[in-house]
Amino acid sequence: MTMMNRRQMLGAASALGAGLLGLRASAAEPPLDQARLVTGFAPGGTTDAIARRIGDAIAGSYAKVVVVENKTGAATRIGIEYVKNAAPDGTTALVTPAGMMFMYPHIYEKLSYDPFKDFVAVSTIATTGFGFAVGPAVPASVTNLAQFVEWCKANPKQANYGSPASGSMPHLMIEAWKRRIDLDLVHTGYRGAGPAVLDLVGGQIAAVTSGLGDFLLHRQSGKVRVLATGGTRRTKYTPNVPTFIEQGVKDFVFQEDYAMFMPARTPAEHVNRMAADIKAALQKPAVQEMLDKFGLEPRATTPAELGQIVKTEYDRFGPIVKTIGFKAD
Repeated sequence: MTMMNRRQMLGAASALGAGLLGLRASAAEPPLDQARLVTGFAPGGTTDAIARRIGDAIAGSYAKVVVVENKTGAATRIGIEYVKNAAPDGTTALVTPAGMMFMYPHIYEKLSYDPFKDFVAVSTIATTGFGFAVGPAVPASVTNLAQFVEWCKANPKQANYGSPASGSMPHLMIEAWKRRIDLDLVHTGYRGAGPAVLDLVGGQIAAVTSGLGDFLLHRQSGKVRVLATGGTRRTKYTPNVPTFIEQGVKDFVFQEDYAMFMPARTPAEHVNRMAADIKAALQKPAVQEMLDKFGLEPRATTPAELGQIVKTEYDRFGPIVKTIGFKAD
């Protein structure tokens, strides 16, 4: 075994000492009196559940009291704008699908916020691959994308699909796919995943694309069949369902990171402390149980890593949106 020389030993001791001092300083720092986690979604959905579980988990460490506020409307933009205009003192944070930061600038002609100038990234919380599922309107013999395409071409009047909303990432995912293969597939944008999945189960629509968790319960009962997922790999919730990539759609990755952002100019001490508390929260059983319920996998990042994710995805989605030609009102 190679022995450390004196310089290496001193360096290691110095680094360890600095780390311990940092931990002591962090531990000695008292929690804020109150913090607000704001989401642009109504109570009961995935984003709301994430905000509430994380809020419970960081209460007492980041802030004595953590409350969740639902600022709904304008496709979540009201909640985003609310946090943009909040005081940058560490007491207000946004919990949102990250796509609202990197995708909306491409699909809205006029957006009242700049994701890079008006916010600071804190951390991702969880990630999910989108699912593409069919229901009883499609024959049970259709179990993969190729068979679905064949069925659509043989039944053009029934070839349709729904998404949680026009302009949502699941919507853009299927629009991008159908253009690659020149498939005529009519879209219906719903007001949330719930109504879309209900119509899928009831046979009113052939297929639905949404977050994977929206299908899990109905998939277990056999009422829907997930044909593909949009991540880089199969999910632990649907290990037998191949990705779009595995089914021949090259370089096709659509997945959602749920993340936290704070107003621009929020001091780094608050941002870093919140990021550390999120990482710790993801280890708690109550949080893990909630993530499993919604088909989410925990994922914590540093503020810098989340900032790079937003920049990379912003650059990637520009050409995708342009190719699809979609613009929101």
